Amino acid sequence: MARDFMEVLESLMNASLENDPYIPMKQDTAIVRFLVRAKVAAFHPKDARRLRLVDFGSSVEDG
Repeated sequence: MARDFMEVLESLMNASLENDPYIPMKQDTAIVRFLVRAKVAAFHPKDARRLRLVDFGSSVEDG
């Protein structure tokens, strides 16, 4: 579980430095739901299979 958590976070951090900050998710996991509830990550507004790291200077609603 810890390794999966680290992989998701690493993917999110790497994607945040690229043009498209969203990563595709293979499946909805407890790790993804935890990150979304903790407001560390957010789903794409039109495609819930994509996830991005939340900019800590803004809120989730600012999108």
